[in-house]
Amino acid sequence: MKTVPDQFAETHATAGVKHIDGRAGERLNGPCSTVNEVNSPAAKASAAGAMHFLVFVLSAFAAGAVFIGSIVLALLLALLLQETGPAAQPAR
Repeated sequence: MKTVPDQFAETHATAGVKHIDGRAGERLNGPCSTVNEVNSPAAKASAAGAMHFLVFVLSAFAAGAVFIGSIVLALLLALLLQETGPAAQPAR
């Protein structure tokens, strides 16, 4: 039974594909590989841990910025809305 990577490689080789650059969704793979190749075995875990911590912190700040931005946008839109119900109609 063939594995999925074997089928992937065979299908692309049949189609004439000679080289594939990376895979979608693996942006952190390059820096992680560099950290693992450059550092000594004793420092690999600490370096990878520090890198993952930085990714976590930056993504938390980005999520916070989006959240705060959406609140500010909602407040601005609320200020621009005008009352159209019975309270806004002139008295007769």
